[in-house]
Amino acid sequence: MLLKKGFTLIELLVFLAIFSVLSVMITTVLISFFRNENKIAAINNVRQYGSAIIDNFERDVRASQDLTRPDPPSICGALVDDCLNINITDPTEGTVTVVWRCKRQTFDTVERLILTRESTHPATGYVAVESEVTNGQVGISLTSCTDIFTVLGSLGSSKLVNLKFTLQSNPGSGQESSAQVPFQTSVSTRNEK
Repeated sequence: MLLKKGFTLIELLVFLAIFSVLSVMITTVLISFFRNENKIAAINNVRQYGSAIIDNFERDVRASQDLTRPDPPSICGALVDDCLNINITDPTEGTVTVVWRCKRQTFDTVERLILTRESTHPATGYVAVESEVTNGQVGISLTSCTDIFTVLGSLGSSKLVNLKFTLQSNPGSGQESSAQVPFQTSVSTRNEK
């Protein structure tokens, strides 16, 4: 009796069917894994920028001698939706005025909301603009500029300032995934007058 070497057509078809099903399953798992990894990276990037904004804001409010929230916020400048003026007394420079602004700015023909910190030094008149959220470079912006700053308290006592905002990463600006993360903090001024 002669033995044939090789596989029958049925055996080959069964093998191909099993191989196809396994390869589809593995591909689906890998694609899902990489999408989740990109999403986590986008969330971590947004959290890092949000934490830096909150740290700088808390430092400014705690060091302030006086702070005001202009009403209406349009007094703060063109395209500004909300702002907070903070006066900080520096022993070497005198009173430094820091203005936190939530404003609209255009990057690559797309209008986005950004949060800026601008400080004016009285001795030199120099205005330093530090964009806390630089959309053109990192692809992060605010979702809204409505009531970001809330000032509570009376003139004779410390004031409580609330900062509430949501940051979002913008896909297409170096990131494949988008993420939104809410931030909120309450800071009290130190009244050392």
